[in-house]
Amino acid sequence: MNSLFGRLRTLRSIPWKRFGRSNSSIPVADAASDSKIPAAPALLGFAGLIPFAAGAFGSYHDQYRFVAVDMERAYGSVILTFLGAVHWGLAIRVKGKMAMPMYLFSVAPSMLGWLSTQLPILLAYPVLIVAFSAVHIMEARIFPRLQIPRWYSKLRFRLNLLAVIALIVTFSFAKNDPKLLEELKSEKDNPTTLMQLLTGNRKEPSDPNSTPEGTPAQ
Repeated sequence: MNSLFGRLRTLRSIPWKRFGRSNSSIPVADAASDSKIPAAPALLGFAGLIPFAAGAFGSYHDQYRFVAVDMERAYGSVILTFLGAVHWGLAIRVKGKMAMPMYLFSVAPSMLGWLSTQLPILLAYPVLIVAFSAVHIMEARIFPRLQIPRWYSKLRFRLNLLAVIALIVTFSFAKNDPKLLEELKSEKDNPTTLMQLLTGNRKEPSDPNSTPEGTPAQ
């Protein structure tokens, strides 16, 4: 607890006015900097896990489950977009043949996050779990080759691991929920345009002039 309050007190020492001055320089960390995670990103990063934890906790209770899992699904898609933006920022420093793969990787998380918002919740969570896991695998491969502070890799590993655990916990409680199963069944019976594209099961529009079978024509 004392450590938490100590980190909060560091916010008071931030030179906020310097951000508004175009002629003032901002110190930049280098790749050889200390591996100790700074207070600011640690505090903000772990605070960003609160919606994941809230979703996992809410999914345990029947009366809060649907709202909790929907909220966590939406937040997970936002975080994936945020991570993609971080990698876009890293990609602008890359030259040569590796530039294009870096740019493609930076937009992939946001596309998967958007996809998760268009799917039924019970299909969205596997997408989110796979997406966060894939981001971790890619970061483990490319971070050592980029000149970024070592502490960032450590922080990202911890945050990503806890986020994936929360998503798995939420999905384990939600997968047998009658309301969510009904949503999934409804999607299968009346697929949206996106689901038709993904499954290839295109549902032809009904002819308003057609006569249902067994009904005499007027």
